[in-house]
Formats: sequence, C-alpha cells, structure tokens
Amino acid sequence: MKRRIFCKTTASVLLSLGINPIFALSNTSNKVLLGEIFVNNKLVKGSFENLNNATIESKNSKAVLKVENDVFLIKANSKIKFISNKINEIIRGSLHGVFAKRQEELLIKIPKGTIGIRGTAIFLELDPYKNKSSLCNCFGYTVIYDFNGKLVKSLKNSKNDMHSAVVISDEGVHSINKFKHDIVKKEFLRG
Repeated sequence: MKRRIFCKTTASVLLSLGINPIFALSNTSNKVLLGEIFVNNKLVKGSFENLNNATIESKNSKAVLKVENDVFLIKANSKIKFISNKINEIIRGSLHGVFAKRQEELLIKIPKGTIGIRGTAIFLELDPYKNKSSLCNCFGYTVIYDFNGKLVKSLKNSKNDMHSAVVISDEGVHSINKFKHDIVKKEFLRG
C-alpha cells in the first residue's frame, strides 16, 4: 500500500509539471527533468553524474530532478548539498521531495537541526528572514532532531490523514493543523 502511495505522489508531482512519469522514471540515471541546475557552479541539463560531495543550485527558476530513486522539485534560488547521491544538507530555499523507501534513515541537516527520512514525501521551506523552517510531512514518516541529535518531533501520515506541518525555530518545533494537499500544490507550484 505504501509503495502505491509513493508512486501516485511522485506521478502526481511530475504530471502537474507537465512531465511524463514513465519517461522520467524509466531508468536509473540521474537527470534534470525540468529547468536548469548548477552542480558545483556548472550548468547541467539532461543526465548528470553521481552527486558525490556536490552542491546544487537552482538559480532563478524552479527545477525538477531525479537522483537515483528520489525526485525533487526545487524552487528558485535554492542550494542543496549532496553526498553519495543523497541529500546531506538544505542550505537555502525550498524543496518538495519524494524519497524512496530506505533501510537506514537519511539524515538531512537544516539550519535549526536535522530531519530524518526513511521513505516519504516532504515539503521544506527555509525562511532566513524569520529565522525559521517550515516542514510538511506529506505522507510517510519523518522525524526532527535538535542539534544534539535528540528526537524532538515525529510526524507520521497515511493516505487517510495526509499533511502534518510544523514550524522549526529557535523556540522549538510547533505543530500546525493537518491540511489538504491542495494548499501545498497551489502555493509551491505557482512560484
């Protein structure tokens, strides 16, 4: 059941951007599906090599990329660090990611701590002006750790109770009510 939800979410994101999911996911190579990205300050279009200790930037437009079995919609002016084809740190900007199921938790550094992912869809937006991050666990299981590695919050959503949102700031992690998919879709895809 969870695999079906993952596939439907990934296909929905790609279709909403006018990308054929069959073409986009047909092989295992890393590729830019929409827009432009810069890998270590070099423009990349189409397929690209492994992201080992690489920084990607989306510059002035949003981009969609596939890295191994994960798919990312990255908003303009975002900067993300990858190690061994896995996101290691979100430095600035916004990301809507659909992560394949994994045995070991993927730890992603953010300015206010670390998030842990095993297979889920998330939306994350860093707001440097307000010194906070907004995280939506669209479905699946995501955890939030503080700087010392202490578990602060667990977010778990299924098909029936999608979208738990939190704000992460110096004051801690604050929950926001659960909401429908249309809010993320309308807000994220328009920019």
